[in-house]
Amino acid sequence: MIHRRLGLLGHNISYSRSPIIHRLSAELCNIHGVQYEILDLAPHDLHKLPNLLKQRSISGFNITTPYKSSKVMAALLGSQGTLPANTATYTYDNSSDHHRWQLTNTDGIGFIESLLAALPTGTPPIKHLLFLGFGGATQGVCQTIARLIHHPDNYPTPYGQLFEAPSLTILWRRIQSSATPVKHYHQVIKDFQNKISPLGGQVNWQPFDTTYFAADIADHEQTLVVQATPLPHQGDSLSKWTDVLDADHRHHLIGCMDMTYHPPSHFLAFCRSHRLPYASGWDMLIEQARAAQKIWWSVAPDPLVLKQSLQKNGTHHELPSP
Repeated sequence: MIHRRLGLLGHNISYSRSPIIHRLSAELCNIHGVQYEILDLAPHDLHKLPNLLKQRSISGFNITTPYKSSKVMAALLGSQGTLPANTATYTYDNSSDHHRWQLTNTDGIGFIESLLAALPTGTPPIKHLLFLGFGGATQGVCQTIARLIHHPDNYPTPYGQLFEAPSLTILWRRIQSSATPVKHYHQVIKDFQNKISPLGGQVNWQPFDTTYFAADIADHEQTLVVQATPLPHQGDSLSKWTDVLDADHRHHLIGCMDMTYHPPSHFLAFCRSHRLPYASGWDMLIEQARAAQKIWWSVAPDPLVLKQSLQKNGTHHELPSP
């Protein structure tokens, strides 16, 4: 008997590993009667979501590409939902509070938790974040970091030890030159900078180019590189990006995070070959899932046990050789 129906909202997401992760997690937590399904809706069908959720008795769902936008969901759910200000969407739940949809940004939680697990004890704090890409996940992560820095008492102690007044650089494919962002996105950039002002004010926006990438790392010590584009899914391993890293500046890197989980970019192989800490999209995805499960079930499996179960299941893929 199914006691709780959950799902993943997105479009063209048949590749997602979320269903198997949540199903295995329920088994590991000895939770029965859970069904997690794909809710694949094209943009022109988004207006059908409220009825779809009602028809399928969905009481909690995650959101993935291309709908990681609080504005999209606020317009979609309207008075049915309560949305925190300045957050990206990822996990919704309506099992309590008179069936009002509650939103939690589990992108940021997953990012922080996977990073904490990847960095060895004694690693110096991150002073600079360099993001490749500016999608919903990047925005959600940056907003979580900004809130963490602005309200450290609201977070567990290890969270606050990760960063030291970090600066931020974003290499965005929609920017044509460092001086002239695409006109349509001027307001997007302004709004985002206001949201993450606790990070130190202005964001350094640059074109999506290896020249700017190499120069930025050369100019900043204690840098964390975050690969946040879907390019590996599209067949680009991004090896040309690691090829431009001068040996004199590799020591500026604290490590790398690759938000894609299969296939991984060359950044992870680069870190492994140079003995730099790294976290994969798998690590982040598992921590995101655990954060959602704590909302839905008040419990989640141990991340190492879950990862081992996924490996036995054949779902988790090892990194390619460097």
